[in-house]
Amino acid sequence: MRKGVSFTANEGLTENRFEIRYHPETVLGTSASLKENLIVYRDGNDFVVKSPTKTISEVELYDASGRLLLKLKPNHKETRIDTSNFVNGTYVLKIKQDGNVVTKKIIR
Repeated sequence: MRKGVSFTANEGLTENRFEIRYHPETVLGTSASLKENLIVYRDGNDFVVKSPTKTISEVELYDASGRLLLKLKPNHKETRIDTSNFVNGTYVLKIKQDGNVVTKKIIR
């Protein structure tokens, strides 16, 4: 549980409160390496999830309203989801690999 942070200030100009540092070797971002190693695309009526390096342990498919439609545990580097019985729309895939979770949107 996080505790709240309290901040008070007096009216007027306060100099030297903040400091901006430039670190040329530092890259800000999320788990880009995991996202780059995960490919999601549509092939006909199938959603395809591929990982060239890591095993996909779990895939959950949600509709636009957030309802869980399907849960798979492929334990392979590729899985296909047949969506021929699904209506056209936007879906969200929640993909788990080695304890990491990535979400991807895909349109049918």
